[in-house]
Amino acid sequence: MIRSVLGLFAAGLLAAPATAATLYRHAALFDGTGAPMQADRAVLVEGERIVAVGPDAQVAAAAPKAARVVDLTGKFLLPGLVDTHEHMATPPNRRRAEANLRRDLYGGVTAVRDMADDLRSVAELARESRAAEIPAPDIYYAALMAGPSFFADPRTAAAAQGLPPGKAPWMQAIDEATDIGAAVTLARGTSPTAIKIYANLPGPLVGKIAMEAHRQGLKVWTHSAVFPATPAEVLDAHPDTVSHTCYMAYQVVGVPASYQQKTPIDPAPFAGGANPVMAGLFTRMAAQGVILDATLYVYDEAERHHAGTPGSPAPYCTTALAALLTRQAWKAGVAISTGTDAVAAADDPWPSLYGELDLLAGKVGMSPAQVLHAATQVGARAAGQDADLGLVAPGKLADLIVTDRDPTADLANLKTLRFTVKRGREYPRSGYVPPSADELQGCRPMSDLRRRTLLALAGAAAAAAPALAAGTDPLAKLVVVNALGGLVDANHPEAPPTVVTPRVLADARASGMTAVNWTLGYVAGPQEPFQDSIADIAKVDAEIRRQPHALLKVFTAADILRAKAERKIGVIYGFQNAAQVGGDPARVDIFANLGVRVIQLTYNVANALGDGSMAPEGRGLTPFGRQVVERLNANRVMVDLSHSGRQICLDAARASKQPISINHTGCRALTDLPRNKTDEELRLVAERGGFVGVYFMPFLNLSGHASAEDVVAHIEHAWQVCGEDHVGIGTDGGTTPIDDLEAYKAALAKEHADRVAKGIAAAGERADTHPFVDDLRGPDQFRKLYRLLAARGHRPARLEKLMGGAFLSYAREVWGT
Repeated sequence: MIRSVLGLFAAGLLAAPATAATLYRHAALFDGTGAPMQADRAVLVEGERIVAVGPDAQVAAAAPKAARVVDLTGKFLLPGLVDTHEHMATPPNRRRAEANLRRDLYGGVTAVRDMADDLRSVAELARESRAAEIPAPDIYYAALMAGPSFFADPRTAAAAQGLPPGKAPWMQAIDEATDIGAAVTLARGTSPTAIKIYANLPGPLVGKIAMEAHRQGLKVWTHSAVFPATPAEVLDAHPDTVSHTCYMAYQVVGVPASYQQKTPIDPAPFAGGANPVMAGLFTRMAAQGVILDATLYVYDEAERHHAGTPGSPAPYCTTALAALLTRQAWKAGVAISTGTDAVAAADDPWPSLYGELDLLAGKVGMSPAQVLHAATQVGARAAGQDADLGLVAPGKLADLIVTDRDPTADLANLKTLRFTVKRGREYPRSGYVPPSADELQGCRPMSDLRRRTLLALAGAAAAAAPALAAGTDPLAKLVVVNALGGLVDANHPEAPPTVVTPRVLADARASGMTAVNWTLGYVAGPQEPFQDSIADIAKVDAEIRRQPHALLKVFTAADILRAKAERKIGVIYGFQNAAQVGGDPARVDIFANLGVRVIQLTYNVANALGDGSMAPEGRGLTPFGRQVVERLNANRVMVDLSHSGRQICLDAARASKQPISINHTGCRALTDLPRNKTDEELRLVAERGGFVGVYFMPFLNLSGHASAEDVVAHIEHAWQVCGEDHVGIGTDGGTTPIDDLEAYKAALAKEHADRVAKGIAAAGERADTHPFVDDLRGPDQFRKLYRLLAARGHRPARLEKLMGGAFLSYAREVWGT
């Protein structure tokens, strides 16, 4: 073991041992209680424990002189997060469990509850995590008890290999003849934190198990209905936590006789969120201090699975109903914990817990601070570890996270995680090794969907098809529109830019892209703008005539749908400057007649219409610019304000009689660079029916090297500001990957120098920046983005709009059908 542990240290998978004392200084502190951020706080850690917390000067003065000092000026310090519902060993799969636990820890999750698995495997994972032999959260787990009829479930055999189902000490069948005291003692021998009372037990027997478990010092974690035991009978047993909000609804619609006979829940009795029966249950829970492990994430995952898998059984409960009932519980004073009962997709860099947090905020209505309280102090209580976890306070374990931005202002700021501390050991996010697809092969939600998968092994295959499984293309039936891109091969800069090579065409088709707004004509430089643009149009017309089997020129929204039906790439002619109009607005008519469907008013610098994003004066739309906008409206050409200054964007949105677009941009509220748009601009464009495309560009991150998580953050912010009907993608790039990145970097540095010399470079653009997102490149970029967002809980209908539906609706409005 010593050799293997040293190997893990060498590979960067384990943190260095905790030092004797570490002083974290000058942090903004969220202590986990739900209280507001406290400015300029310090935390002193010795070994595994926090020994002092308070005003920076006070704690620093009392700290040992030999303490290691970590300056957190401008950073935010919070307790480690707790996922209160995971499954990691049904059946045991060591590589998969370690990979997901590693993702948890490097994502800020420092403790998890395992809610019934093969405890031989879970106990070893828990021991190795506790000893820092593997990078993983601390694990607190339950031994399962259920009625004998439940053990027909094939999962029970998978979690008790070598023993008859129901006879394993960690997974026992209980009936009236069972010696409950002996059963609980047997379960205690597996070192669990709790007994989980699962299914197919009557109310009185649930009560007996709970009473004996408490007598022997174990927590009691139950399903909120135990079939046929009702939620009210479960509460009679005084559990510590109950799982799955929707099971509570069976108190109203009737509890099925067994777990295997669960039926869909009619949402009608719960409309309005004030069902009196539920109110009574929630009042009891609050009075008894019973925590609700809501697991919204798994309901959302099941719903997305059903939507993406024609013919699959409908989930027994919708996300909307689960959120409605959770909101009612929360408003009644019930403490909510943050359990997922699911595993994020293999390509998701963040734990599935983030999806649960987003749902509690977005669907239930909890503030970010309230959600973080649920994920820290309440999570620690749910795990039975509140003496050690959940707060940044003296005596607690040093389980901490540090972020660059304030998560209490926006939960998306959790993704600015700098490092995690678990039991005094630091795990820097920069050292994170993502799970490989091979490690997480087969990872699906560990509740309803995992149940379906195991049932499929027993013969019910139709009920088990996982959403977005390997080989399933989430884009197959979608219209995918890149609102600003191209059909070029950056590996061959000497090639004619208007020729679509076989490789470029193959990559575009493989990407799932239906249509692309391809920049033609003059953008900047010494060329005569009008002549250069006319020549470019002619060249691309010729290229489309050369490849009519593959390319289709787009004039209307119907042409985009035609391209999809005919399996062609729709080519939308667009300009990124209006300098080619010269001094004659009537030239717009010429371009429109030649098929130009999008005209951007300015590039980075100023022109006769107004100022670009880099023009220092910040002029708005000039009188000539207003004339051009009128001509664009008259010809039903999209008015695009990408690259524009703030004032001209606002002016054009108000002046245009048709909705306008910002086809490729980011959100300035997240990354303060001139190429990104303010919330004021985004909101006005959306309010007037327009369209906003988020790009895959370095301007999404001040470092100049954006990642997929940055793209996700900017999309989610744009959704918040604009609404999902007005947001799409405009990558500002192609789908053909770079073969020799080092050689390409050298070419980029030269190109940057040329752009600086011409005065057209944008702020945030440097010699070492890449004009793409490093981990969203090549033909799989759209699918990867789809999966990342789906894993965060965004429903298929919203993602369909993002991929192309929003642009298509906007095109119908401007171009007509």
